[in-house]
Amino acid sequence: MATERITPGGLTYLLERKQIKKTYIKIKEGKVCVSADRRITLKEVDRIVDAHKAWIIKNLNKPKHQPKNPDICYLLGKAYRMEILEAGKNEIRFEGEKMLLLMKADSDREDREKLIDNFKRKLAKTVFMESVRRHLPLFRRWNIPMPNVVVRKMKTMWGNCAYLKGRVTFALMLIEQPMEEIDYVVVHELAHFIHHDHGEDFHALMRELMPDYLERRKKLQVH
Repeated sequence: MATERITPGGLTYLLERKQIKKTYIKIKEGKVCVSADRRITLKEVDRIVDAHKAWIIKNLNKPKHQPKNPDICYLLGKAYRMEILEAGKNEIRFEGEKMLLLMKADSDREDREKLIDNFKRKLAKTVFMESVRRHLPLFRRWNIPMPNVVVRKMKTMWGNCAYLKGRVTFALMLIEQPMEEIDYVVVHELAHFIHHDHGEDFHALMRELMPDYLERRKKLQVH
């Protein structure tokens, strides 16, 4: 029977013990499945899984059918079709499900990508900070101060907690996900101010603060 584990690097996987010589990792139905010999330690299995983190994240996020349409921008779980219009200055506006990119006549592809990136960063900072403020009262008994919220491009993780520095960092790509999944990542990282690893105490706290955290995490992993 497979058991669920979380590595020090934050990867969740299902471990099945077998009488085999090598450790095998595969992605099945949006889950990381690992087969390992019964004699190998759990610490060593975790190390092997973390060593393949880049490959795992890449394949977890790989579309099942068609690649993402380059003319579609995903924000907070919604898909917006982008249209480019000539204007006097570069800015972004929305009309229903359309994302209008107002661009100067002499703008190029690099200008377009910079405009979208800057917009996402500003939106992400606002959304992530609001979520942190909204969930911080859950940790009132520990007197955790408002942490510094940082947004940056990260390909191998959704978030990171530097508890000694009072900082939480979130991946820019997280802004593409639905709000309930963003909230899960926020609570997850805030919980690391209390429990710095992914042991049973950490999971007990997550169950207390967000009873459906496992469901949210699974949804996040298959996007």
